Amino acid sequence: MKKKVILFHHSDNLGGAGVSLLNIYLMLEDEYDVKIYVPHDNSPIKKFYNEKDISTNIINDNIGMISSYSGGPKLFSRTYFVKLFQIIKTRKTIIDILNREKPDLFIINSMTLSWVGKIVQKRGIKSLCFVRETFVNNIGMKVILHHLNKFFDGVLFISNNDKNTFNCKAKTIGVVYNCVNKKNYIRTLSKSEACSLLGLNDKAFNILFVGGDSELKGWSIIKNAMRELEDYEIKLIVAGKASLSNYISVNINYIGEQLKMPIVYTACDLLVFPSTSPHQARPAFEAGIMGLPVIISDFKETHETISDGINGLTFEPCDSKALSLAILKLYKDRDLCNRLGQSNYKFCLENHEFDTCKVNLLTYLHKII
Repeated sequence: MKKKVILFHHSDNLGGAGVSLLNIYLMLEDEYDVKIYVPHDNSPIKKFYNEKDISTNIINDNIGMISSYSGGPKLFSRTYFVKLFQIIKTRKTIIDILNREKPDLFIINSMTLSWVGKIVQKRGIKSLCFVRETFVNNIGMKVILHHLNKFFDGVLFISNNDKNTFNCKAKTIGVVYNCVNKKNYIRTLSKSEACSLLGLNDKAFNILFVGGDSELKGWSIIKNAMRELEDYEIKLIVAGKASLSNYISVNINYIGEQLKMPIVYTACDLLVFPSTSPHQARPAFEAGIMGLPVIISDFKETHETISDGINGLTFEPCDSKALSLAILKLYKDRDLCNRLGQSNYKFCLENHEFDTCKVNLLTYLHKII
């Protein structure tokens, strides 16, 4: 009989964590009886899993959390306190799930749910936390670390930098990189065909930004950079939630939230990730597996993902002029752009491919249950 594993997710938005949750499920489903819990029936993440024909269990409430992480809400802001207050209701939900499911392992997909560990441990159930957020030095993080150290059987990070920075003391500690399944990121269309499907100009040098109008992911930075590039045939393709009333420009195309991202990557020539604070960049290796280079803010937290001049370019964080110059460099030197893209493909194949990460994850799970 297979051991039962619960995957508990914290957000109703899709995002990188939601996609990573899918990969965890696919890695575990052959060996374990896996159930997924996500918030809200009509949510983007629920629709994403429906499209994949994967069953999910719904939590019809907002999830309580400790929102301390780089780029998160300000400590003790209204948003921060609302999320803390919601823990009261989510606590009852967690207890109901544990009593009903009686799992062998309870996995949370974010350190913001670290408060769950004590409840799980009290019932003699093994627990594992995926830390997907970046460290921030405040009292909320100290609370999170306390829970990770004391109540979890395993804590897995998505980079060695995060693992070293957190210096966690849980029984089992490791790194499992975020991954992509190569077979789901195969170019089946030409750039021209992909652009036609998305209503984009296939003759332009198309730059992809997947942050919507998120300031954390660098919306203002890339928006200002594009002002410097109006005299060139360069288009910014904005995927994700964005209000069209925020900013209208002839060299910016908004395509909204996209479930079929390989088509979007095929339509573009490079990815930009100009985050204003340290933030893990899942799109960087999704782009890589599609053969695209990446221009990214120069934070030490992302040096494991993109190396300047090797598989992409880096620039001074929050410097829109520097970003525009990096874009222009690849626009003018297409051979360099292609070389960086091919290097990023090889790097992602070696470090972020599904099968490699699956072996790594299962090795850690076998230590826990």
